[in-house]
Amino acid sequence: MQLPEYSDHLLDLTPWKIEHYSLSIRRYKTGAGVVSGNKPFKLKYWLKGHKKNQAVLSFGGAYSNHLLALSAVGKQEGISTIGLIRGEEPANKSSWLREMESNGMMLHFLSRSEYRQKQEEEFLEQIKERFPGALVVPDGGSGLKGFKGAQEMVEEKEPYELLVLPGGTGTTAAAIASKVKDPFTKVKCFQVLKGKNLLWNEITRRLNLTQENLPNLWIEEDYHFGGYGKLAPEVEAFRKKFEQHTGIQLDNIYGAKAMAGLFELMKNNEISKGAKILYIHTGGLGPALD
Repeated sequence: MQLPEYSDHLLDLTPWKIEHYSLSIRRYKTGAGVVSGNKPFKLKYWLKGHKKNQAVLSFGGAYSNHLLALSAVGKQEGISTIGLIRGEEPANKSSWLREMESNGMMLHFLSRSEYRQKQEEEFLEQIKERFPGALVVPDGGSGLKGFKGAQEMVEEKEPYELLVLPGGTGTTAAAIASKVKDPFTKVKCFQVLKGKNLLWNEITRRLNLTQENLPNLWIEEDYHFGGYGKLAPEVEAFRKKFEQHTGIQLDNIYGAKAMAGLFELMKNNEISKGAKILYIHTGGLGPALD
C-alpha cells in the first residue's frame, strides 16, 4: 500500500480570539476518502503479509473508522474483507455499516461479552476456525504492525513544540511519541473514550509500553464530551465553526473532540505561550452520522 505524503497548513486563530499560539494542521495528501489520515499507515504492515485470495478480518464498532477504511481498501484492491461488529445487529443499520457493506465487507455481529474477548488466544482460535485462512487484524489496526506504520506519519525532528491528535487505542500517539527524538517536542493525545487511564492501559497491553518508556506523551482524559460515539452539542457547534473558517473537515468521533479540546486549552492558556503546535489529522471522514 502506497503511503500518502503530507502538507502542513497554518491556521488563522483570529475568529476564536486566541493569541500567543501558532497552530498548523497536517493533512495527508493522497489518502482519498475514508482511507485517509492514519488509516493507510496503520494498515500498511498488516496488509504487507497478505496472500492472494486471502480474506482480511478485523474488529470494530458500528462507527469504526478502521473497518470503514479496511472495507474501502478491500474494494480498491479486490480483497475480501470481514468485519466483526460489537453488539447485536440493529434493525436499521447505521450509514457507516451500510457503507461497509456497499464496499463488499461481510458483517458479522458479536455480543458485547464476545467482543471483549477479541484479544484472547482461545477466542481468536475460534475465529480462525470459523473463518479459515483469514488474515486477522486487531481492532483499529493496532498492535506492533500498526505501531510501526504509524511511526511513518512524522519525522524524527519536527519544527514544533507540541504535536496533537485524538486517540482510541493509543497506537498512533505512542508511535509518534516514540519516533520524535527532539526532547523539546511533546505529544498530546486527546482520549475520545470515557474512563481513567484507558489509553495508557491499552498502550501497555497492546505495545508493552508505559509512561516511563514514553515520557514525551501526555494524554488528556477530560475531553471525551460524553464518551465514544457521543456527539455533544458544543462539539458539533465548534466543528461547524471550524469548518466554516478553515474549510477543513473534522470527523465527529475523533477529530472534532480533539480539536475542540485543544482550543479550550489554548483559550485557557493551559499550553505554554508562544508554542508552535501541530494538529495531526487522523482522517475518519466517513458518511454522515444518522
